[in-house]
Amino acid sequence: MLEGAANAKALLQAGFTAVRDLGSEGSGYADVALRNAIFRGLVEGPRMEVATRAIAATGATFLFRFHRRRQTCRAARK
Repeated sequence: MLEGAANAKALLQAGFTAVRDLGSEGSGYADVALRNAIFRGLVEGPRMEVATRAIAATGATFLFRFHRRRQTCRAARK
């Protein structure tokens, strides 16, 4: 959350007045908490439109394919 607040402030200082977050993989609802903190004036940052949890088709993300490929390579070595 603290890193997100620092990044939000840097974005605002760089001239961004609104940003979109397309999914917070592994961080729960930290994007919502940051958006709310900005809205309440607790943290400096641009307006945020957040998606909370990402939605993707099975096997559509790079990380899934990379992990699957590593498992396949290890199995082939045995």
